[in-house]
Amino acid sequence: MKEEFIMTRRFWFQGKTPIAFCPDSSEPLVFRHYQAEAEITVQINGGKVTKTMAEWLRFAGCHWHTALDGGADPFGGPTLLREWNIGDDPLAVARQRIDAMFELMGLLGIKHWTFHTLDLIEEGANFAETKQRLMALLPYVKQRLKETGIKVLWVTAKLFAANRYMNGAMTGTEPDIWIEAGAQIKLAIDIAHELDAAGVVFWGGREGYETLLNTMIGLELENLATMLRAAVNYKAKIGFKGQFYIEPKAQEPTTHQYDYDVATVVGFLRDYALDGEFMVNFEPNHGSLAKHTTAHEMAMINCCNVFGSIDANQGTETVGWDTDEFPCNLETAVVVMLEVLKNSGFTTGGLNFDAKLRRASTALDDLFMGFIMAMDTYAAALKIAARIINDGILAEMVQRRYCKWSNTANGVKIANGDMSLEDCEELTERFETHPVAESGHAEFFKTVWAAYLRGDAVIPKPTQYQD
Repeated sequence: MKEEFIMTRRFWFQGKTPIAFCPDSSEPLVFRHYQAEAEITVQINGGKVTKTMAEWLRFAGCHWHTALDGGADPFGGPTLLREWNIGDDPLAVARQRIDAMFELMGLLGIKHWTFHTLDLIEEGANFAETKQRLMALLPYVKQRLKETGIKVLWVTAKLFAANRYMNGAMTGTEPDIWIEAGAQIKLAIDIAHELDAAGVVFWGGREGYETLLNTMIGLELENLATMLRAAVNYKAKIGFKGQFYIEPKAQEPTTHQYDYDVATVVGFLRDYALDGEFMVNFEPNHGSLAKHTTAHEMAMINCCNVFGSIDANQGTETVGWDTDEFPCNLETAVVVMLEVLKNSGFTTGGLNFDAKLRRASTALDDLFMGFIMAMDTYAAALKIAARIINDGILAEMVQRRYCKWSNTANGVKIANGDMSLEDCEELTERFETHPVAESGHAEFFKTVWAAYLRGDAVIPKPTQYQD
């Protein structure tokens, strides 16, 4: 079987050589910031953490946008006509796509891979046929993983594309559809377990509603929680050690989705006693749809202790849907990397490029440019974020702003939960005047932030605040 696989394999990027780190080159297909083995040291929680860029960033390529995407949109058909998607035998086409994906990741030095189960193979007429096809392909996937050293970052079930899921897979009106969704989730967990994946993502693509007029929210949320609880139980039963994630998204394709944003996901998990079982897989473009900044969502992730993995992409702010663009916004990337570094890096997650080419970007070089641009953006962001944390200037400024909660008697009493309303009245009656709020110094904070983003050699330090 192994010899047959090798004989049928072909190279899809002939003439391409591995992308090299050449910061002074004018050639387009080189890295200017990403140097996989370069070590970055960060001062975290009183100690030093040193990792290579590859370890800090844990880049991953996603199968759906890279190997399968044809460039179609609601207004036009495919424009990205890839040879590896051509063939009459579904299993042979599936192998071609895997080969192309792994070849591309090898040239880029990407060591992790993500996929929906139904990215790998065309769905059959029923679940049994689909499972049979996936099981037939799995030995080839395992072989390619072993040959290349690539690891599976996470797996997810595709519970949104098929017509039967138009009302939701886990939150619809038909128990039999809920049951088939459960079978697909089990299959995804089984495949993740078999491939030693670091995690499984649950994305409720159609778990929401179009109109409240025909929706029983309470029942739908209960059914969603029941499915997630069943997944947790099955994970424990088979001994799968990977992490479960939930990926928030505000809307699209539904009018409103139940995993609206990070805070909504955390509230849901706590309400149904599922907290601790799931972390968050955050996508910046999804945060935009919820009308949040990436900084807000990343801060909520760390505040709520649900830091997991990142789908690294960006959207166009003037467009109201999920455009899944390769990231080049340095400020957003720095925001992400600051929170990653505060967690001492990823544990099971990573930076997965859930991003696709623009419909008119039909050249293969465009595909390389998208990844190189994104990888360099996050590599540059890593260096800036490390400098910000190691300097400690911004952190000291924030601590100074809130210091009275820890160094005054009243602040400590409130923080300990020992201040009653009667105490508030008694203390306030002693005030000769109303308390005065100090300046937030927002402009100075932004001045320091901008200096880091510009790469200024000297960062301004606040010797004292003038109130």
